[in-house]
Amino acid sequence: VTHDTIFLNTTHLPTFSSPAIETHLHRIPGISEKFLYFNDDIFLGEEVLPEDFITSRGGQKVYLSWPVPDCSAVCPWSWVGDGTCDTPCNTTACDYDGEDCLT
Repeated sequence: VTHDTIFLNTTHLPTFSSPAIETHLHRIPGISEKFLYFNDDIFLGEEVLPEDFITSRGGQKVYLSWPVPDCSAVCPWSWVGDGTCDTPCNTTACDYDGEDCLT
């Protein structure tokens, strides 16, 4: 796909700005609802499968370089949105247990 296909204002071209290009990806004709976008600094060292990126419920998996701090000392993020109402997590800071406590 060439840049002039996805940029409405071709006076902005040529561009080598990744953020500018990334904001126009949705204009790629026929692009899938879910797709992977890698910039030129990514290398995959082994086979990957869709389930490496998409959860069984259709959500996106996120891999971080560092652990995310828990939302509170008594509620790890793994409890939030797990389908079980955890009273210590039913707070604003813990996103109301991912709505697990709604009945």
